[in-house]
Amino acid sequence: MKRHSQTGLQTSDCHDLEVTIKQIKIMSGKNQVKTNRAFKLVFSATITITVLSGGTSIWLASQDNLTQPQQRILENYIATWQTGCGAIFGLLGSKATDLLESKEDN
Repeated sequence: MKRHSQTGLQTSDCHDLEVTIKQIKIMSGKNQVKTNRAFKLVFSATITITVLSGGTSIWLASQDNLTQPQQRILENYIATWQTGCGAIFGLLGSKATDLLESKEDN
């Protein structure tokens, strides 16, 4: 058997490696979930609002003495953080469902 000049592998090994790489590329293409622009926009807005409200609530919670209005604002930011986390998991769950449905089609 001949050896490949660049890798030093036997030619049959190189052919097997090329076939394996092609199979991996084909298989990885099947598992991709397509996301449209609207989903990306909603997801990024949800992440942004959630992170900002979480950071603000941490900052407010670290203050020594909060006035009554500041305490209400803190409670609202905590509620926004919790709602945002639920929304993120819901959005990711909807994409996971799409992925599972695409696997069942194959």
